[in-house]
Amino acid sequence: MRKIFLLIGAIFTALLMISTVTAVPQVNSDPLMDKINEIEENKRMIDEKLAAINPDIETGGLIDLLIQIIQWIIALVQQIIDFILDIFGLVELIEYLIGLIVTLFELIMSLIDFIIDIFTPDAVRF
Repeated sequence: MRKIFLLIGAIFTALLMISTVTAVPQVNSDPLMDKINEIEENKRMIDEKLAAINPDIETGGLIDLLIQIIQWIIALVQQIIDFILDIFGLVELIEYLIGLIVTLFELIMSLIDFIIDIFTPDAVRF
């Protein structure tokens, strides 16, 4: 019976740890996701306005070059934002790993203390 409770507790703890790991990036990335959505909305509005101004005329020359430069800059900014989000995720995972290692060392110390208590009884009582 004790083994069953221990197994259920271990499974519950593992599921809890997995759920906290998957929830961390979403909580910390909301402001960045808002900025990304704003940039994508601005890009869509620029594309719509350009299409409304020149529906039948093909852009060429300097205007086409400027549009390509602006699109390249937007793509570069999005890649930088993705890179920063990846770094935030990596930092969160490292912090989580450090916490798990600290917990592991505490459990090992508790196990060592328990083993020492088993082999060295306090006092024999009669």
